[in-house]
Amino acid sequence: MNPLKLKHWHPFTGVLHFCMALFTTINMLTGIFLPSTFWVVPHGISGCLLALTVLIHWIWSFCYQNMTMLHHQFPYNKELRKTIWEDLRNLLKFKLPVRGRAGGLPGMVEGFGLLALTSMSFSGPFLFGNYLIHTDHLSAKLNWLLNLHGFFANFVWIYWCGHVGMALLTFYIERKHQR
Repeated sequence: MNPLKLKHWHPFTGVLHFCMALFTTINMLTGIFLPSTFWVVPHGISGCLLALTVLIHWIWSFCYQNMTMLHHQFPYNKELRKTIWEDLRNLLKFKLPVRGRAGGLPGMVEGFGLLALTSMSFSGPFLFGNYLIHTDHLSAKLNWLLNLHGFFANFVWIYWCGHVGMALLTFYIERKHQR
């Protein structure tokens, strides 16, 4: 498997995935490693770019992918729920889910990650805009939004670590089977 060339994706979907991964990683690193006086602007700019990329992803999924991407990420019809159970049974036998198949456990997990990323990234531009207007403090009216942003950021961290970990595990297992 070449992690940079995912054959079962449309090329534009791959570009969107790369941009979401890049901007999410930048936001995570700036939020943790930079002192609070320096992180707001790079975090806010990359967060706004992330929100724009996520918005484009949703539009792309609804309008140009004929809902295929969304059926993959939200596999909740009867047939795809069976696929999720099959994937869970196979995991108990230490078998990875089939790659590129619609729905299933990987798709469902991607859907949860997309929802967390959407919630976190769409709240960010409002917080950043407030910072640009009131540089000395956060408007008291937006404290709930900051809490919501942080709440979903925790899920994005969990998803990001799991996604990278599963990609590395899949790469390792597929490479081991090629030998």
